[in-house]
Amino acid sequence: MAPLRAQKLPFCRSCLRQLSAPTPRCRYFSTTQPARRNAELPTFTPTNSPQLDELLTTFRTDIFLPACLPKAQQDIIFRKKLHYLLLTDEPATASIGKEVVQLRPLHRADEPRTPSTLAKVLDLLPQAGESAWENLPGFLAGLKISKRKLKGYQMEKIVRRACKQGKEGLIMQCMKQVERTGLSLCDAGAAREMMLASVRRADEAKWTKNGVAGALKFAEAVWLLMQDPRHALPKKRDGLVDPMSRPDIVGILLQLHSANALHQLPDPPSNNMSSVRSYATMILIQLSRLDPSELSLPLPRPPTPSPSPESPPPVVPKEIFNAANEKAHLYSPLAHGMRLAIQLFTTTTKTTASPEDVKLRNQLQQRSSQLDQLLKECKEVLEKKAEEVENEGTGTKKKEFKGLEALKILSVVVPFRRKE
Repeated sequence: MAPLRAQKLPFCRSCLRQLSAPTPRCRYFSTTQPARRNAELPTFTPTNSPQLDELLTTFRTDIFLPACLPKAQQDIIFRKKLHYLLLTDEPATASIGKEVVQLRPLHRADEPRTPSTLAKVLDLLPQAGESAWENLPGFLAGLKISKRKLKGYQMEKIVRRACKQGKEGLIMQCMKQVERTGLSLCDAGAAREMMLASVRRADEAKWTKNGVAGALKFAEAVWLLMQDPRHALPKKRDGLVDPMSRPDIVGILLQLHSANALHQLPDPPSNNMSSVRSYATMILIQLSRLDPSELSLPLPRPPTPSPSPESPPPVVPKEIFNAANEKAHLYSPLAHGMRLAIQLFTTTTKTTASPEDVKLRNQLQQRSSQLDQLLKECKEVLEKKAEEVENEGTGTKKKEFKGLEALKILSVVVPFRRKE
């Protein structure tokens, strides 16, 4: 018999190599399999809301649990032709950490959507008791495990809702564990809401000395965390703006540092004054780089004819309202901070006429007048829109005015007035 190499077999060389290779061992399905390494299945504590408990349980069993399993078990859970393996007399289980969970057939089409479920969870949390908020970190961790990435507006909404309930400390813990929760300060909206929480702290304390000091400490902790590489902007920015270059965020730091220095008069600490000068200079540089059109509202477009006489065109065009709403949120904190800084520099230059402080005060006054004119126009637009929405109907119609929050920010005067 001729040797194998001399035989004319219908195989190419790569196929022959595969035939000569040792046969791999087959790994059969076992009723108990270990979960993926480093996967942690979140646990939730019961709350006062049965609806919230049901939502959390559904996400845990249908979304988070499969994400913690190896691909072989995921295929058995989701592939219909393999469901028979889970319907035997002996239940199939998986070990996830110290927990043994039973596997059951699931269908991708039945999975709950993240945006709607997240909105329901945030609506139910304030009504579910004080301890219900402790489930938020686990819920965010589960979304991260299941690769359901939070979008910018979702992170901003989470931070805003939580901070309004006084849970900014809990949000800070989530952000310090960004690799676990996915809640990041790289989103400008989330960063702004965290900074506004510090202003809310000072306002609740009536801007007293201790209240301002506590608010400033929290704002500086947020600012320091923003410099953490884990919260840096992704390589694909997709139009994202660095939060540390936004005037609304830097303006809050200027406001709190100025208020803290005003409380220390007539002899404010040198490090406090240097911080005020640093943030004031940073803001002036940021404003100098802006396009002049940024500090004004866009011109209204010609009105389009209404298709029906029963539905007249809106009093405030949509593009004008959107611009006024955005600029009110963006520049109101900055205007408050500049006013306090001007007040501080005006007071200190009476005793120590520092050329640097005089120059900063004059530059801030010039920019402040431009911002005041812009915010005056924004307030007029928002008030007209509020009146328009109120005239359209009653009841739920009043709640649909999206500029209410901006109108509240604009109505706030400089909250700090030092008693001489």
